[in-house]
Amino acid sequence: MKKIIILAIAALFSAGIASAQTMEEATEMYNTGAMMLDSGDNAGALTWFEQALTMGETIGPDAVELINNCKNIIPKLHLQIAKDYVAVQNTDMAVAEIEKTIELAADYGQTETALEASQLLPQVLLQAAGRLLNSKQYAEAAEAYKAVTEIQPENSTAWLRMGMAYGAAGNIEGAVEAYNKAAELGQSDNANKQLSNLYLMEAVKSQKAKDWAGVIENAEASISYLDNHNAQKLLGTASLQTKQYSKAITAFESYLALQPNAKDKNQINYQIATAYYNMGDNAQACTYFKMIMDDPTFGEYATHMVKNELKCA
Repeated sequence: MKKIIILAIAALFSAGIASAQTMEEATEMYNTGAMMLDSGDNAGALTWFEQALTMGETIGPDAVELINNCKNIIPKLHLQIAKDYVAVQNTDMAVAEIEKTIELAADYGQTETALEASQLLPQVLLQAAGRLLNSKQYAEAAEAYKAVTEIQPENSTAWLRMGMAYGAAGNIEGAVEAYNKAAELGQSDNANKQLSNLYLMEAVKSQKAKDWAGVIENAEASISYLDNHNAQKLLGTASLQTKQYSKAITAFESYLALQPNAKDKNQINYQIATAYYNMGDNAQACTYFKMIMDDPTFGEYATHMVKNELKCA
């Protein structure tokens, strides 16, 4: 029995020595991490703190303080490393580190660090999306802005710029949806301006294809969001082509109201006069032909119409 007791005491003594050595090693790891942190080597410091934490968790109660210190600093280090990646525009690595920060900070009860990381993530994604948009990688930019809205559904700027990216990429349906969402979130003026321009560009495409019905549809959509002289002129031209004279006159008159000093004012008046003439409204046709009798381009024809065809008073 005595021999057994002696052996047990020896085993306990040996275990105590081993525990002390392990604690010493864990502390050395922690101190190495601290020194590397002081020297600015965040990645190196993180490795040592993680090793110290792992060893500390195997030690147990004797390592509680070391464990808590490691858990306090490790999420902060991940966040700082994320910021370092942001500085060199390495978005993928920055996002990975931010997500790791959020995960660990939540596990370790580091509320403030988790909040800071959560606020940083959409900012990083927004900046990356902006770089893609500026470099004309429109489809990629749209997806990047979409990632922002998945984190911050109320981010009106992200929705607005997503619309711009989709529009430039030719995804009209996606652009309209994004712009409408931006408008709902308080960006109505900017969204309506962008929507108006989007449909104006579609009207121009239709004009080049001589798709006059498409011109009318898109020009009217453009005007519905924001009245503009370019869309009114396109609407007037397409309506004249399709013999919708009343619509053409209204559009051309709106164009002149928005552009009273337009360089092509006499041409527009000629088109209005022609529309009235084709409608059989000679009185109004006379009024507009008289306005351009002195024009070097349209004057001769206008004078002929006034004096010979319409016999205006």
